[in-house]
Amino acid sequence: MCPVDIPIPDLLLRLRDKAHSEGIPSPGTPPMGAWAILATQPGAWKAALAAGKLLNHMPTSLIPVPALRAWESKRDLPPWRGGEFRKWLKKRRQ
Repeated sequence: MCPVDIPIPDLLLRLRDKAHSEGIPSPGTPPMGAWAILATQPGAWKAALAAGKLLNHMPTSLIPVPALRAWESKRDLPPWRGGEFRKWLKKRRQ
């Protein structure tokens, strides 16, 4: 439910129908295997958060997924701040 009454489900259906009629391929559901591993292994999750900070210094030309590279070429991403919530919560509990 949208708080400003934008009919999001209808809008999504219309956009998908328009893309289909224009022959734009749908990427489908992304594979979730990597996410499942990260979500169930605390050590892997912490390592991924630490590695995520490297993304702040990685040139976008090195992004290994062409679709992400194209998407990012038209947008500015905020700096990676993974793990900040846990630091904040730890300080708050003291």
